[in-house]
Amino acid sequence: MKIFFPIIFTTYTENAIKRAFEKCHIEFESETYYTPKDFYQDEFLEMKIKSDVKKADATHIFTINYFPLIAVCAAELGIPYVSWSYDSPLNLPTTDTMDFNTNRIYLFDRAEVEYYKSLDIKNVFHLPLAVDCDALSKIKKPDSKKYDVSFLGSFYENDLFRIIAPLPQNTKEMLVNAVMGTLGNARADAIESTVTDFTEKKINKEYYDATWQAAKEAHVAMPENVFQINKRQLTFLMNEEATREERLLLLGSLSPFHDVAIATNSPYTSLQNMDPKTAILPPQNYEDEMPAFFMNSKVNLNPALHAIKSGINLRVLDIIGTGSFCLTSNLPEIEEYFKIGEEIETYSSLEECIEKAEYYIENDSKREEIAKKGFEKAEKEFQYQDRIKAMFSYHIT
Repeated sequence: MKIFFPIIFTTYTENAIKRAFEKCHIEFESETYYTPKDFYQDEFLEMKIKSDVKKADATHIFTINYFPLIAVCAAELGIPYVSWSYDSPLNLPTTDTMDFNTNRIYLFDRAEVEYYKSLDIKNVFHLPLAVDCDALSKIKKPDSKKYDVSFLGSFYENDLFRIIAPLPQNTKEMLVNAVMGTLGNARADAIESTVTDFTEKKINKEYYDATWQAAKEAHVAMPENVFQINKRQLTFLMNEEATREERLLLLGSLSPFHDVAIATNSPYTSLQNMDPKTAILPPQNYEDEMPAFFMNSKVNLNPALHAIKSGINLRVLDIIGTGSFCLTSNLPEIEEYFKIGEEIETYSSLEECIEKAEYYIENDSKREEIAKKGFEKAEKEFQYQDRIKAMFSYHIT
């Protein structure tokens, strides 16, 4: 077996995957290409990748995250395409190419796997993410913690409020109330239960009516194409907004009383209501700066993206893989894999998160004991080489 590993988009875990291939004694060849404008079709890129796969005499193609145009290449070559995504949900507008029989698509969120299975896409499988504990163990730990609480990640800036602006007031209130009804509770289904097929049809009729009224008042012809939104798009935007609100509320509540650090690529204007003493840092290099950031924090928060309904997102493993303490949204698979209060800590409301953060800031020994056991669990059950073996076991000899 020989794997061809094309890089067409910058990912965090590329080096860890390569190290895992080497530990598993799997031959691989990797090439870095440009990022196409269209992930479904790029004739030159497809031709180049297929040529390089043949030149490498590869038997499989592997990528971090799933790319439709790579699936096309593998299907045309008649070889397996294995992908493993750390994003959830997949950022793809359609399921085109996903049902190719050459695909083996691995997702970390069991709920998302079930969604695709419901669409009769049979070659999608559940596989938790991993962490390279060996590499992280080599990073020097600080003598003391610099921050009480930290968060590394995005404060999602999207167009939800601009998009819903033309809708009637009662519809806007219904959608906003659904967003607010999920804050602090990763298992809340207020958004999904609100945005039904009926709601989708109702909203799209309201867009049509609003466009017709605007055209009438402006004395212009009705546009041929009226803006429409589907249920999955609207649900994702609302989940992003819920995540944004949760992260801002938690950090904003803790920052006046504790040393809080935030590392983000979001505009600093998003954080203008934080306490002035809050440390606002730029994005951290994944291989060394990010682990050091986690190690410097007593409590590392993981308010997970609300679109993740079940799985353990990468940030959780990145935190505990450094031997640091993680306080995370209470996602179902976290309870499956970890002992809560012994290997990791969770919250099910904003109030519980704040209370637990303050408790663990003050209780060093308990916090450090949980962090130590969390690292041991990651080292035992979340190694990259185990995941690689699981994905390729049917071909590893």
